[in-house]
Amino acid sequence: MKKDPDWNLKVLQFEHVPWVKANFGDRPSWQPLLGIVEEACEELATARQQGNYDLMKDAVADVIIFMSDFCSAMGITLQDVYEASLTADLVHDPIDMMGVYIGR
Repeated sequence: MKKDPDWNLKVLQFEHVPWVKANFGDRPSWQPLLGIVEEACEELATARQQGNYDLMKDAVADVIIFMSDFCSAMGITLQDVYEASLTADLVHDPIDMMGVYIGR
């Protein structure tokens, strides 16, 4: 499969919004967080314990999709968060980095 050189997390998020609306309708903005927790704490942990690399990849992909959904609901662009994380000093001040994402 050939990768589109213009594809990024912003494209993923933009293309994901209509799918979420069609499948889940109007729902609280925090609901995708439940999906993140389920995938990270249950599915990913189980796949890791089983040593099942394919299930781990699937769980990680689902976490990204739920993160995209949550960011859309909160008016945050996932690509911007990713790009800011590349230059932020996470070791010293992760809270300050969050300010970049929410406009502080």
